[in-house]
Amino acid sequence: MTQVRRTGLSLTTRLVLLGLAAWLPALAVIGYLESELRSAREAEVLEAARRQTQRATSELDRFLEGTRMMLTAVSTARGVRRFDEANCSMFLAGVTENLASIRSMVVVGPDRGLHCRTGQIEEVEKIDPMFLVEAVAGPGFRIGRFTRFGTEPYEAGLPVAMSVRLQTGETIGVVATVEIRHLAELASRWTLAQEGALTVADADGVILARSPYPERFIGTRVPEAFQHWVRGTEIGVERARSQDGTVRIIAYKPAALAPAGLYLSTGIAEQSAFAAIDAARRQGIAIILASAVLTLLGGLWAGRRFVRHPVASLLALAEAWRLGRRNQVSDMPGGDEFGVIAEALDRMGAELGRREEDAVQSEARLRRTILAAPHPFMLHAEDGTVLAVSDSWIAQSGLPRTALTSSLDWLRDHVRRDGPDDPVQSPFGQNAVVGGMEREVVTVSGETRIWDFSIVPLEPLADGRSLCLTTAVDVTDRYHAAEQQSLLLRELDHRVKNTLANVQAIASQTFRSTPDPEAFRQKFSERLGALARTHDMLTRGQWRGVSLAGMVASELAHVPNPERIAVRGEDCTLPAGMAVPLGLILHELTTNAVKYGALSQGDGRLFIGWSAPIHDGEGRSMQLDWVESGGPAVEPPVRSGFGSRLIAQLARSLGTGEARFEPGGVVFRLRIDLPDGADAAESVPI
Repeated sequence: MTQVRRTGLSLTTRLVLLGLAAWLPALAVIGYLESELRSAREAEVLEAARRQTQRATSELDRFLEGTRMMLTAVSTARGVRRFDEANCSMFLAGVTENLASIRSMVVVGPDRGLHCRTGQIEEVEKIDPMFLVEAVAGPGFRIGRFTRFGTEPYEAGLPVAMSVRLQTGETIGVVATVEIRHLAELASRWTLAQEGALTVADADGVILARSPYPERFIGTRVPEAFQHWVRGTEIGVERARSQDGTVRIIAYKPAALAPAGLYLSTGIAEQSAFAAIDAARRQGIAIILASAVLTLLGGLWAGRRFVRHPVASLLALAEAWRLGRRNQVSDMPGGDEFGVIAEALDRMGAELGRREEDAVQSEARLRRTILAAPHPFMLHAEDGTVLAVSDSWIAQSGLPRTALTSSLDWLRDHVRRDGPDDPVQSPFGQNAVVGGMEREVVTVSGETRIWDFSIVPLEPLADGRSLCLTTAVDVTDRYHAAEQQSLLLRELDHRVKNTLANVQAIASQTFRSTPDPEAFRQKFSERLGALARTHDMLTRGQWRGVSLAGMVASELAHVPNPERIAVRGEDCTLPAGMAVPLGLILHELTTNAVKYGALSQGDGRLFIGWSAPIHDGEGRSMQLDWVESGGPAVEPPVRSGFGSRLIAQLARSLGTGEARFEPGGVVFRLRIDLPDGADAAESVPI
């Protein structure tokens, strides 16, 4: 029997294909929805990972701050500051015993030596010697590197140090070793997302704490593929496969950022983060497959009745969404497969409408944020349209808001151009963020200010116009401060040269008058000490002047039996240029009184007094009297020594001086000629 060959497709097949084809628009819409939801979820996961890392960083910083405060408290102990090794070690042992987080402690003295400690000396010797040196060099709190003390994962520690300056001017370092076990337990208590991970490492990338599997990773290095995270300079978020094989969204903080010296990263498992979206996708696919089966069973009648109208309705809904009418819903009755899809699309439309509303509100918030920004901010388009401008821009430029009609006109009229293609005046040719552009800005009042501009290109507007955010910071004060600093450096150079000249002159004159080496060393050291004390007072006063009472008190501070000394006079500030000669005069008089004068005997007395500055016929001046009494008999010297010559010469540089050798003691009267300006000469030659 000959079989008849059929050509073409049967009507049933065609209806089935037609029914299946009717689902293509729905598939496209659902695919679009899934893509939008996944994109939104990706943004949420990235932000969640970033916030998770920020919380972990905050917890770590809180722990380190507590450790820093503990080290600061330890540094105030009497035994620590006085290098009393027995009491210091006992105190450190008590602190270590009461703190589960601390493995051992050691105090490093100014000589870089270990003055007291707790724990085994072998463990202390395993700490990087350079870290112990840096602990003294300072300043402040610093974090070391992972240090292993044994073969077990937790037989290790993290050295931390606090540099402390003593009242003597010397610096000591208090070093503590944080237990790695405690750090790991602390990290394990931090809240992470489901199947999340956390890693803490030192600046070399050696892992200090890890969750999960701490024993597996502590003491190992972060893989080379991720070392750029450790050595980076900015917080970042990336998708990567962790060492335990789980794909995660990882947010990381480089070791260079606070708390400096520690790297931290946390991750959210990608599979868990997108589980709901994947389930929704599977559910959508299941619905589509079920509907396809119904389509196959429906036949021609079902195809004609339930395919054409639903498809048309769905297409109309999709077209409405394309035209921006997100609030439009389908007119299909619920109950069947197409009704379920229509309801899902209606929900999606409502969700998209809500997101568009959120976008509008977000734009409004952006405008309000720009308006309230503490620095000049301006959001503008390439045609000069100002979309938003901060109040600080208006206030600092002096231009009324209503007068700011074009950003390009304002930039052209008020910003001094830096070359023909100045990016500040032509901001729309930039493809990336450009900053650090200092320009002179002329305000409406005519004042010239220095603004540091930055250009941030943004996504174009809906009509295609380019958009950018121009920000600025008024750095006029910083600019002038830099100029002032340069001036101060030149002035410091001048003062140093004068100081060296004074030291050279003192050394030369002392050597001429004192041939004995030991006597020369003693006198030269004493005079240098007087010069150093004067310079110390000048430095504390920022070289603007020096307290006369302070100078007198400084020179008499080490004189025995201070009750024999009377000082009278209202404190006043002398110009910086007079400090060195007056300090040397007071030193020579004090030295002479202690060795040979009134203060060399128990009944001797010394009176120092000065008058307030006055104006007389010769200008502005004041008088200082040095009166010794009750000492050994005084006779005028046959010849003048270096001290007498130095006093006479320095007195002439300050004004006039007169020395009388009364039987009861030396009387010296100094008239100080004060300048009419704020400062005296930089120095006085010796």
